[in-house]
Amino acid sequence: MDDLDRAEVIESLEREAALRRHAARPRVVPDCESCGEVPAHVTSAGVTWRFCADCAAEHLAMRKAA
Repeated sequence: MDDLDRAEVIESLEREAALRRHAARPRVVPDCESCGEVPAHVTSAGVTWRFCADCAAEHLAMRKAA
């Protein structure tokens, strides 16, 4: 086993460890900015909105009317 093989093994182990740490990190979903009672909406892509689903619909309707 030469230096390049060892470096490849080390890189692979470090990548796997980083992915495990990333997957294990805690995910905190903030409360809705408008009502403050319900957690904010999280889309299927993992994007956290500022509002819950109900308040987001109201917010978009207000922006559309303005």
